[in-house]
Amino acid sequence: MRPESGVQQILDRVTARLSRVRGIEAVALGGSHARGTADRHSDVDLGLYYHGRHPFRISSLEQAARALDDRGSPGLMTRFGEWGPGVNGGGWLQIDGVHVDFLYRDLDLVSRAIDDCRRGQISSLYQLGHPMGFHSQIYAGEINCCVPIYDPGSVLRRLKRMVAVYPLALRRAIVTRHLFDATFMIALAEKPAARGDVAYVAAALAHAAGFMTMVLYALNRRWLINEKGALPASREFRLVPRAFHTTIESVLAKPGDKPPALARSVARMRSMAAALRAAARREGIVVSGFGL
Repeated sequence: MRPESGVQQILDRVTARLSRVRGIEAVALGGSHARGTADRHSDVDLGLYYHGRHPFRISSLEQAARALDDRGSPGLMTRFGEWGPGVNGGGWLQIDGVHVDFLYRDLDLVSRAIDDCRRGQISSLYQLGHPMGFHSQIYAGEINCCVPIYDPGSVLRRLKRMVAVYPLALRRAIVTRHLFDATFMIALAEKPAARGDVAYVAAALAHAAGFMTMVLYALNRRWLINEKGALPASREFRLVPRAFHTTIESVLAKPGDKPPALARSVARMRSMAAALRAAARREGIVVSGFGL
């Protein structure tokens, strides 16, 4: 889907400037603008792809960013690794009054993640801004949905062909591992619920909901790229247990503040995990959920 005219003008300006930064191999439009779900509040997310062995110079990118930014402020771009290991740096710009995010993406890490996903190997790590952690499928999903706006060597186009079809091995791996994770977190919440430990139960059930959302996406062969908006966006999926969304949203909105209410929330989440397990079984995926 082609971005609306104002955003396209920004992309043209960014492409013209970043193409002169040595070491930037490709630039991709991501986020809601790439998916066609952007509204007037949406930022423009741009992935800056480079080879980790031969990265661009931060000073060169900083110079380009200051030329593009409405304010021309110094210190717009971070060093590599400053934001963490998954989203390993970038910057927040304002171009023509629009918030534009630059996000560093190491092509070596992205290619490795895609290979792992196709083999059904999944991993995650702590990352600020991702409540459920940064999962390896995020790199692959970003490639799947992104719109290349600068790709002179066709590196993004080659990678997009590798993730055009959702890998069956990845589907099975996510469903089996993360449904177990979800049921384990729910089981861990039982005793704290009986003690009235609101903070622990709320956190445990929120994590269980995140794991179950990842399972739902995998069952429907959809890439889950970011937790933001992921649950509402899955309402129209083909494979969805009855009352899945209303149950999770009502539990997270009000898990309870006394033991009986907390216990009911735990039980409701356990029923959703069981429904997901049944859906997985109908798809030929047998899951040994914890406590189910």
